[in-house]
Amino acid sequence: YYSLRAADVLKGRSPFQARGVFIFPSDDEIALARDDANQWMRDTFGITSTVPPTELDEILRSDPRAQKGEELWRLGRYGEAKAELESLRKDYLHNAEATYRLMNWFLDLGLYQPAIYNVREVIRLAGLDEANSHLAPDYLRYIRFGPYFGELFMPEALTQGMDGLFLLSVSRQESLFESFATSYAAARGLMQIIPSTGEYVAAREGWPPGYTADDLYRPIVSVRLGASYLADQRDLFNGDLYAALAAYNAGPGNSSIWKELSQEDPDLFLEIIRLQQPQDYIRSIAWAFSEYQALYIVDG
Repeated sequence: YYSLRAADVLKGRSPFQARGVFIFPSDDEIALARDDANQWMRDTFGITSTVPPTELDEILRSDPRAQKGEELWRLGRYGEAKAELESLRKDYLHNAEATYRLMNWFLDLGLYQPAIYNVREVIRLAGLDEANSHLAPDYLRYIRFGPYFGELFMPEALTQGMDGLFLLSVSRQESLFESFATSYAAARGLMQIIPSTGEYVAAREGWPPGYTADDLYRPIVSVRLGASYLADQRDLFNGDLYAALAAYNAGPGNSSIWKELSQEDPDLFLEIIRLQQPQDYIRSIAWAFSEYQALYIVDG
């Protein structure tokens, strides 16, 4: 985190400031990157199977958990499906080939969280730590920092006057793009909104019609209400995104205290935060934001 922040300071950039235009890779570019990653997997792990690395082999496909999990997923019973597939995933964490195959399958299903977890495991099994994870194929990085639900996040970011990559970074930290996620504090959906906050923002927006707390599991609702509430915090703290993130995570009351003590210094603000969770939260979002920028910024 500190090296990222130091680079911003040296270049006169405020935290989470956009550096240029971002463009996501085309389907053709993704396909080429996937081919490169497949060859890297063969070379790195000695894969000799004739089954393409992006497909499940017979052992994985015939596993009852894969079959049951896929059927439950198709039926919309996401929590039950996740339990089956997570059991399967964990049993193969020592096996890079199986982990890569499952990663691609999860991605095809729309199970982005376990796909991202499996990217991390493949990188680890290849002997790459976080500092040199950029040496992994771009395809793995595209999955780890994918623009998931970008068709929702990008327009909403524009509406709220936010950087789209920043909003993606927040959702990545909140839920790892798992739309049906529920936290121990009952926060729900992509943007992990608690029901009382969702009710407040939905009433103010007058949307969605007939709102209930279960609407927070709908990506379109979670993105719009979450971005709106985050924009509220940004405006409350006069554009200070550190304070806005702290408020989103730990409440505006706590953030107000920390901001007053820090005397408008964003770096001091982070050090003054008295709770580990919001500190880690802001640092993790800053790290994700830098990774998104490294992958997708093409000008600036």
